[in-house]
Amino acid sequence: MKAIQLTIFCTAVLTSSITVLAQPENTVQGPQVGQATAKLIAASEKLATLVAEDELEEAAAMIAAVQNDLSKLMQQIDSSQHKSLQSAYERLLRVHGLLELEGFQLEAVPSWDSLTAAVERTERVSFARQVAPLLLQHCQGCHIGNQRPAGNLRMDSFAQFKSTGDNGPVFTRGAAADSLLIRKLKGQAGQRMPAGGRAPLSEEEINTISTWIREGARFDAADENARLKDVADTAWVAAASHQEIFERRKQLALERWQRVLPNDVPAMVSDDSFIVMGNVASDQLELVLEQLQDAVPLVRRQLRQEDEDVQLINGGLVVYVLKSRYDYSEFGLMTEQRELPKNWFGHWQASPADVYAVLASGSEVTESLSKSLALQLVAGSYLGSFAGVPHWLAEGVARNLVVRVYRRDDPRIREWQVALPIALQKVDKSEKLADEELDEESAGLVGLSVTNLMMNRTNLRRFDKLLELLRSGQAFEDAMLDTYGPTKVFLKAYLGR
Repeated sequence: MKAIQLTIFCTAVLTSSITVLAQPENTVQGPQVGQATAKLIAASEKLATLVAEDELEEAAAMIAAVQNDLSKLMQQIDSSQHKSLQSAYERLLRVHGLLELEGFQLEAVPSWDSLTAAVERTERVSFARQVAPLLLQHCQGCHIGNQRPAGNLRMDSFAQFKSTGDNGPVFTRGAAADSLLIRKLKGQAGQRMPAGGRAPLSEEEINTISTWIREGARFDAADENARLKDVADTAWVAAASHQEIFERRKQLALERWQRVLPNDVPAMVSDDSFIVMGNVASDQLELVLEQLQDAVPLVRRQLRQEDEDVQLINGGLVVYVLKSRYDYSEFGLMTEQRELPKNWFGHWQASPADVYAVLASGSEVTESLSKSLALQLVAGSYLGSFAGVPHWLAEGVARNLVVRVYRRDDPRIREWQVALPIALQKVDKSEKLADEELDEESAGLVGLSVTNLMMNRTNLRRFDKLLELLRSGQAFEDAMLDTYGPTKVFLKAYLGR
């Protein structure tokens, strides 16, 4: 009877659960895992044969190997797939127990909790923190930021990176040695990459990418379609201190200035929240700094962020002050590759690691307008620095704060009211706004209208909750879902199209 039981259990010990890992839809695939699966299935069948033939001593010796191979396979797969092996583990445990009843001394089977915990305690390679920076460093120009990427392999986002180029998939989850990427980096599949005379990756760098693939090539960021640079920068910012981000933004600011105005040495003033630089007199920069500082408590109060122990903008804000409209226009052309609207006196830009604003100086910019601009730039930069927040929302809220605080002092408010109907006509489908297909000025105007509804007395609790979720690190789309509903559904309901 025991022999029959052993035969049944040994035959089923791994086949029913481990073969799940061989299915095409599984996230861990490739020759290495496939070979491990086949080996374990063959071992289970061999065990059944040995027991049926009463070769229990050989079966007892073999079960240790099966146990060891199962443990190794668990370390090769993603922890999310451990559950698929649990029933196989339980069958193995019962075979182990039945053999012990026959008098065989076997090595104890580790508990399921200890087996999985040992794997989960091992820190896995992070795509966002470790792999993406390497790809950005070594693949920029050929596969990243190139309209005609080599081999039709575009790597501007993870979604593109995991797709197929002319030579097939660039990596196979779980199978680093067989992945085209690793073979190219090692020079084992034609020309070594990166090409063009660039230095090859170090052995340590290749090992980092290999380990990531072997561990399942997990994407550990929020959006596979996000720019690879934003993925890497978001991960870096999440781990960096305010001061570290502040220093990096200062360095980026100086590099940007050198590109735009290489013949002008900028004057600079700063505190622990703002870096203000420009080609105007130092006393004017000091005035702008004071206006930015005055805007902070207004933004805190209006947006319910009154914890003064926390920096309003993590990593601070860089503000360029330019002496003429010409310099302001040149900044847009040289840095942002666009012509800035002629009615703009300032604007902001925000990405995970780089948040800055630009102000045009001149006789048209009165003191009251300068204060209003400071509020708009601080509020927009603050909201724009959160994960996934679209321009229409950040700029829309910023303009709403200007309307609330400087209704009588800012002549632009009347201009916005006149221009709003024209901007709304550009939104023939709500998807245009949701997918950020509008120009920034039109998006800001429509955003002014949409966020006015979002911030009104009826919806204030929802708006406060949205801000709370964004501050906690939740991505914008998820925060919207938890407050106003899916963004596209909400916008379609408001715009009626």
